[in-house]
Amino acid sequence: MRPYHCDPLIFGNPIKLTVTPSDPSPVEPNLFVLSPLLPEGWLGRAPDTLGPDVCLATDFRPQAGEMLLNVASGSVSLNTSSAVLSPKQNKYFFAGFSNETIYSCEMQKTSSNNDVDRCADLHPEKARLNFYLLVMNGVRVLFTKTLAFNTILTIRAVLFYTSPVEPNLFVLSPLLPEERPGPDVCLATGFRPQGGQMVLKVQNSSDTRSTGGAALSLKEKTYFFAGFSSERIDSCELHKTVAQRKEPDLSHCKKPDDSIPPSPPAETDKDCGDLRPEKARLNFYLLVMNGVRVLFTKTLAFNTILTIRAVLF
Repeated sequence: MRPYHCDPLIFGNPIKLTVTPSDPSPVEPNLFVLSPLLPEGWLGRAPDTLGPDVCLATDFRPQAGEMLLNVASGSVSLNTSSAVLSPKQNKYFFAGFSNETIYSCEMQKTSSNNDVDRCADLHPEKARLNFYLLVMNGVRVLFTKTLAFNTILTIRAVLFYTSPVEPNLFVLSPLLPEERPGPDVCLATGFRPQGGQMVLKVQNSSDTRSTGGAALSLKEKTYFFAGFSSERIDSCELHKTVAQRKEPDLSHCKKPDDSIPPSPPAETDKDCGDLRPEKARLNFYLLVMNGVRVLFTKTLAFNTILTIRAVLF
């Protein structure tokens, strides 16, 4: 038995639907000749091997028309009847492709040239803005390093130059006081801070000396001070450290020969004391810190100016 079979039947002619914009007035197109992005190693290659070129026509009316592509082998004509309609703008868009390099394209008395600047890809439009951003990043790095260096110097100055150190005290007397009388001395070495009071015990009384004029040791960063007294010093005290007087051993001392005249003091052309100030190294560190602070201020101001310029311009 033959199975049931049904063939489709078509009546009448097919219906073709055409959508046209409500505004039929003609509009000239915007033409753009586009080339493919240059791949790595494009130098030395033939332009026709880089990929298809495109002539893009936008925002035009009416749909029907001819696009003329000018290539090396001649002119190629393309029909724009298949252009796509933009419902929002009521205008058409069309793209014409060619495997050859498109030098120019024309449509509705409008033309566009393929003026490709090869250096434009190597140097983008915002090169100057990128340069300013790079400078700003460099300034920020410099600012960070300056701030870190300033912090390190400040911490070093606070920790190593201000921590207290107990003094070493010595009570000294002149040799042969009967023949060469002179003042007794209380010598304090290797102490910090500079300010303080040295108490000299003389007979039944006490004498006080301020250590504000103590000399700074550039190598050890500690102070030295000598307290003099015309009376006999029995003991001295500084920063809760006490030293007692010790009588010197004079058994090995010889009486000087008065027949030999003393040697005259050597003459010097100039006093070198001013060339090496007491706090030269400390002053150097303070000068460096001030210089770093000035550099930090200038860096911050320059960074602010560049930021404002990048935002406004």
